[in-house]
Amino acid sequence: MDRSRTFAKVTKRRKDLENLFLCIDLDPAQLLADTVTELLLTRQQDAHSQRLRLKTPLDTESEYAAVVDHLWLCIHEDPFRVRFPVYNGSSTVSTRNLSEIKKIQELGDGVHLVRVDNVEYVYKEVDRPLYMLRDSEVLELELQNLERMRGSKGVVRLVAAVVSDNPYRTAKAIQDEPPTIKGDSLQIRRESDDANVIF
Repeated sequence: MDRSRTFAKVTKRRKDLENLFLCIDLDPAQLLADTVTELLLTRQQDAHSQRLRLKTPLDTESEYAAVVDHLWLCIHEDPFRVRFPVYNGSSTVSTRNLSEIKKIQELGDGVHLVRVDNVEYVYKEVDRPLYMLRDSEVLELELQNLERMRGSKGVVRLVAAVVSDNPYRTAKAIQDEPPTIKGDSLQIRRESDDANVIF
């Protein structure tokens, strides 16, 4: 197989696809509020699809030129989006806003050494590389367990929950809308093996 010919086909296909995306008219698309909207191009119509509209004509040499009149735009919530759990508060755990956290060093995937008020912590965030839907559930469970085990010997101490506004919010904030959990974090005590956790 001629690799240069295969590469040329891949390059042309990529350019044709980029050209198609640039030509799509997204103005009439009904994007979903307060989440990540996934747009799929398909040849099959379903309840969430609408006829694909172009704002400018496709390049006549495009491989999509022959099928563009038969394409549908499917709109739905991205099932793989990062889900930020809602934080409803706790009488025993204080909160810190994400804007107060300064990342110093990455320790692992989604785990950072951070500084808050000149104190170092280890921060474990939910929005991390290779995020999986289960990560948000694990984070919520970790927070609950750390609250329950507070004061137990050999268990890191939860200092605060790290929260922020919903990063997906598209409309004006409602006055009493609860913040979302962004992750968890640990205060480091250099003089002992104990650590304090900030979520």
